[in-house]
Order: sequence, then structure tokens, then C-alpha cells
Amino acid sequence: MIYAAGDRLAWLLPLLEQSPAGISAMLPHLSLADTPLPALVRFALTAWGEYWPALALDWLESGWPIQELLDVLAEMKDSRELSQPLRHRAAHLWRKVVLP
Repeated sequence: MIYAAGDRLAWLLPLLEQSPAGISAMLPHLSLADTPLPALVRFALTAWGEYWPALALDWLESGWPIQELLDVLAEMKDSRELSQPLRHRAAHLWRKVVLP
């Protein structure tokens, strides 16, 4: 399935203020993988500022699938543009999958 470009995902960013379980409860008959949510989480990880990337990391830490996001996490963990806490969170999630 193809979804809108990143600039069109921006209006969905507030969904990340809810937990994945909360969003799933609102959409009981849909698989979250069949929605724009995977693209939204990827977009949020690369978004401006600290707020949206932090919320996307919250989703990953609460069990959202990480495997398809290892490339973004690898970039985040090495980025000098992000704060140290965000880099450490990204590195922890990346290591959890790459170095089990």
C-alpha cells in the first residue's frame, strides 16, 4: 500500500501522543500495519525538533515493530544534531535488535 508523502503525514503526528494500544483500540478491525502508522512513525523519527522523534521512540519502546526502522535508528544514534538522550534511546533500541 502506498501512502502520502512525508509532508502529508505531518497532520497525523498528534496520533503519536496516544499509545499504540490506544490507537489500536480505536481501530479494532484494522491491522495497524495496513494503515499509514508505520510511515508516520518513520516520518516522526526524522522530524524536526525533539518532540516528535521522542514520541516515536516512545512507541518503539512500548513494542511497536523496530525491524523496519533500523536504518533510521542507526542514523539517529550517530547524529550530532539530536540531543544525547534521544541518541541514547535510539542506540538502545538499535542494539536490542542488532546485537541481541
